[in-house]
Amino acid sequence: MFKGWRSRLHYWSRRGDVLKKASVIIVLGAFLLASIIIQLTPQRSIALTPDPVEQAVRRDWSRLHHAASPQPRELARTLRQTVAYREHLCEVLGLGSATWEDFEKHGMVAGFDMRGVIAKHAPEGDLARLFTDYLAAALAADQPAGKEAAQRLRERAQQEPPPPFAGELHAAVLLLARDEEGALAALMREAALFADAVQAREDSLRLALRLKDKASVRLIAEAPGWLAGMPPLLQHHAGVQLHDPWMQWGGLLRHRLEHVPFAALALAFFVTALWYIIFVLHAPARPWRWAWPIAPLVAGVISVWPVLIIGAWQEAGLGMSEHAPFPQDLWFYLAGVGLREEAAKLALVALFMPWLLWLRAPAMALMTGAFIGLGFALEENISYYQEFGGGVALVRFLSANFLHAALTGMAAHALYDMLRSRFARAERFIVTFFGVVAAHGAYDYAATSDIGGLDYFSMILLAFIAWQFLDIVDQEAPHAPQTVSPAAVFLLGAAVLIAIIFLTTAVQSPQMDALAAAGQECLTILPVAVIYWRRFETRSGVFHR
Repeated sequence: MFKGWRSRLHYWSRRGDVLKKASVIIVLGAFLLASIIIQLTPQRSIALTPDPVEQAVRRDWSRLHHAASPQPRELARTLRQTVAYREHLCEVLGLGSATWEDFEKHGMVAGFDMRGVIAKHAPEGDLARLFTDYLAAALAADQPAGKEAAQRLRERAQQEPPPPFAGELHAAVLLLARDEEGALAALMREAALFADAVQAREDSLRLALRLKDKASVRLIAEAPGWLAGMPPLLQHHAGVQLHDPWMQWGGLLRHRLEHVPFAALALAFFVTALWYIIFVLHAPARPWRWAWPIAPLVAGVISVWPVLIIGAWQEAGLGMSEHAPFPQDLWFYLAGVGLREEAAKLALVALFMPWLLWLRAPAMALMTGAFIGLGFALEENISYYQEFGGGVALVRFLSANFLHAALTGMAAHALYDMLRSRFARAERFIVTFFGVVAAHGAYDYAATSDIGGLDYFSMILLAFIAWQFLDIVDQEAPHAPQTVSPAAVFLLGAAVLIAIIFLTTAVQSPQMDALAAAGQECLTILPVAVIYWRRFETRSGVFHR
């Protein structure tokens, strides 16, 4: 259709000056467009305060205030939330401390009319007295009136059978007194006796998980319908404590499916597609060259799930923690994060070894490992984008994404070499694997440490790993003629990724400060991009005019 399009694409994808100019135009154009979007975006309406806690409490109170029918369970939840954050609410609203006297005289708690909503949602005298006793016990804990109210709540909660809400409100008072074990017992009793006590069920599970009370978590899991009605992420954490992999995996999977972050998913696939294309262009030319890497890529995604079980066992069973003092925190990254992630990925690599040994192609072993590492990074990216936003996409693209691919590729290459030599080169595999584990752990430790200067060490380590991996690629995969150069895919892909970051920042946070911060974050990772460009430029035969 377009005569000579292959030769033209081959030529222009190797014109370094054109690629650089095109990348600069993409980045600057996106920055300009993002600035225009910010200027044209109308100022959002300002709430009573910008504080999210105050806004959440106000929304809940407003729903109760305008509700058409009594909702005592919602009333109990809102009362507990307001009391728990009363000091913070008074501070952001510019009020004095919330006191029992304020409620007695004006019916107010931290600026909210609670007497009115109690009268609306607890019309019965006994139920209204329970809520009033809770407020007295919480707001006047050191006064006789508060102590008497706390005693009445305790007695009502211990009745056989207790009235609804007595256990939940008594537990809330115990939590304010930092008696978490007593509060857990009261919450579980309330949840077990009353089917509509959904919040008590959820709070009891959260508290049991925080206290690492395995016996209580097991009771919750065995109670019909209790755990099944909880948020999937809580089911996941319950599976961690009970060492139940199916509960752990099922909860996390349902959480992911219920909260599918389409924007993060699309961004993760785009970033993965860039490295996918680059690796395919580096791999030996074989039949189905664009399709066969899908299998190891999917295997890499699957390798994340065993890591969850191993990580839960290491942290809950062995007490390993990233927040431990030095050198235990370093040990967490080396023997924890590095070992479990590289071992899990290599276990999936082993599934492809019979096929790779049959092919007798060490370059294919190297790239199979790289695609498995890339699949692992794909799954990991989604969580990072959800937690930190799309602004970290470029940093992840240039650092962790390639790191996973390179480390697993080198380990897979060494494993193939050992098996191909019938274990004659087992020593090299052992050194390579534990070197990969150490490099992974050291990189993560340096990148997350508060010690000044260690972040530069992580960049140096990343550059060294990239150089080593690409050296092996050059050695095992001879340069083959390609229509599109990897250098063009890398440079233009990075420019488009930066453009996406700028535009999404402008839409989600329409402020010039946020856009400037996104640009600064992109600049900090620029030296790493230069390293990749230099290697791809040399391999692709890029020239300038």
